[in-house]
Amino acid sequence: MLCAGTPSLFDRRSRGTSAVARLHSPVRARGLAPLALVLASGCALDTGGETEVGSSALASTVGDEVASDCSTAVVLGLSRQISNEAQCLTPDSFTKFDEGNGIVFSGSAVLPYLTPPGKRDLEAAVAAHGGQIQINSAFRTLAQQYLLVQWHAQGRCQIAAAAPVGASNHETGRALDVGNWGDWTSALGNHGWAHDVPGDEVHFDHTSSPDLRGYDVLAFQRLWNRNHQDDMIDEDGLYGPATEARLVKSPAGGFEVGACGTGWDAELVAAELPDLVAPGSRAHVVVKIKNTGSETWRPDATFLGTSAPMDRDSALYDPDTWVAPNRVATVSAETRAGETGTFDFTILAPADEQVLTETFKLVEDGVSWFGPPVELEVVVSSDALSGGCSAGGSSGAPLAFVLLLLILARRSRLAR
Repeated sequence: MLCAGTPSLFDRRSRGTSAVARLHSPVRARGLAPLALVLASGCALDTGGETEVGSSALASTVGDEVASDCSTAVVLGLSRQISNEAQCLTPDSFTKFDEGNGIVFSGSAVLPYLTPPGKRDLEAAVAAHGGQIQINSAFRTLAQQYLLVQWHAQGRCQIAAAAPVGASNHETGRALDVGNWGDWTSALGNHGWAHDVPGDEVHFDHTSSPDLRGYDVLAFQRLWNRNHQDDMIDEDGLYGPATEARLVKSPAGGFEVGACGTGWDAELVAAELPDLVAPGSRAHVVVKIKNTGSETWRPDATFLGTSAPMDRDSALYDPDTWVAPNRVATVSAETRAGETGTFDFTILAPADEQVLTETFKLVEDGVSWFGPPVELEVVVSSDALSGGCSAGGSSGAPLAFVLLLLILARRSRLAR
């Protein structure tokens, strides 16, 4: 099954003249076709203090996260993409298992993937034994293993030993680390799980399952090439200097074009934002986007996230309403193909008057970024308190602020 693909781009640009900006059947064309900017009010635009958010910010890389605290959750976004790509490469040999019915994950860094026989025997062991099994680790990607190897080499994080990247048992798809292992040795042993790695008491292997070692490396290589057509590497499943050099500079939160994604696509419909936002105040924003792909969007799975670059903290972050500093909101309701989804959120304006630009994009976490970038230029002005433009100031020069809601819609369809 081939999962490779590069985006084909259909770009649109539209500028609104009121609090609601709508896209009305724009002509599709390669390249950006700028339209005239119409200013509804009589105020002149003061662009002297414009600040563009994200123009110099950088998303963290795998290499950056070597200096982070001792949790491989910092590369979970990339690791989920690698896991999903591995599933695409070998859909009959690699599957996901879930929490519940006695299975408990010890933290957010757990990637719950096993071979189908391993999953079946794990669930059978839990059903036969009863109680809860605490899973500390299951599948582990080369990104996670790279961090463990680096931390071990630095004498950090109390890591007694770390297998070389590409050689860990956890990269096989048939390994588990069990926190309460002492309660489960017999039950797991009765269902095909061996407990025979010297010095690693928490570790179990499902030895009758196929060894999928190398698929995580191959999955990463394919993801890298899909996102770097000008810097391709061999897709051989072997971890070497060329692969490591790309791994360390890969985004920890995941690539823009993700795993095997052909069913994720979108089209901007409308956005709504107040004319002016007072410094330090909150403003309500609604973005409506049509699902033009084949996959269903679901709350807590499909998000509007920061883009350009991806996964950075936003200057408009509202800690009271946002999912996270890099995740604005999740879709408000399940949105099937052909339906329009709503992303309803507030922004928290900076304390100083300025015009700033923020860019968002849809993301299915662990799968792919997709659809049109949504670029908002937000006018932060104390005029919002008085309700309009002011000719204030001792010099008598007009203080000009107008609504500037710019929606840049670049329609991006992942190649099949």
